[in-house]
Amino acid sequence: MTREYFLEVQNLKKYFVAGNPNLFNRKVKHVHAVDNVSLELERGEVIALVGESGCGKSTLALTLMGLEKSTDGKIIFEGIDGSGKTTQLDRISAWLKQYDIPVVTNREPTSSPAGLRLRESASGGRFTPEEEAELFLEDRRNNVENNILPALRAGKTILQDRYYYSTIAYQSARGLDPDEIRRKNEAFAPEPDLVLLLDLDPETALERIKNNRGETPNLFEKLDYLKRVRQVFLSLEDSNLVRIDAAGTVEEVWEQVHAAIKPLFPQITPP
Repeated sequence: MTREYFLEVQNLKKYFVAGNPNLFNRKVKHVHAVDNVSLELERGEVIALVGESGCGKSTLALTLMGLEKSTDGKIIFEGIDGSGKTTQLDRISAWLKQYDIPVVTNREPTSSPAGLRLRESASGGRFTPEEEAELFLEDRRNNVENNILPALRAGKTILQDRYYYSTIAYQSARGLDPDEIRRKNEAFAPEPDLVLLLDLDPETALERIKNNRGETPNLFEKLDYLKRVRQVFLSLEDSNLVRIDAAGTVEEVWEQVHAAIKPLFPQITPP
């Protein structure tokens, strides 16, 4: 029988900056207040955090309650097609790897059977809104079980190109209830630490698809539809969501992205 946990924590980390860097001391040191803590708690079970002063009890409790943000995390890239998500994801991956931070990059739809059906529908004919939403759920469950959770348990940072925020935007733009879409997804999909919404007007996005990628826009990339999708994205008010103006050059967008992700990685101390 599978045990169901009220709380499950895998490889939780929380680092704090120690001291104040200045002109004469530019290296930043970090205190590893919580480092690779894992625990499981069933409903009705009580757990006590015991230890000497300074061992990290309070920090662990605050992080579990969401009052402190963990150091390791999941970063999600959202936005309409042509906004530059994949370009920025690849750039973050390269930046993190140069500091030896283990990274997993991921994209939805995946190559699961449900994901492949969704990819094929972009050119062969879309499913009904209800069928499409169910296929995204099936594909995402597979992604969470086989990719996301194993990577988190291994203490890796996940860079995800599209997640359930895209499902909320793209499927509610076809008439489905966005709150119901969110409820079904958040029942099993881990909440990301950071969502980067690369915002771009659909006209410019479609021009990039045609001119930069040399592709013909598919059935998910119709102008009127993307306008509705963009409005849903812009209506999201999640506290972990940061809007990025994707209209500039790759370098200009990177500056915004870099500023948004740096607080998640205080252990990185550039020379």
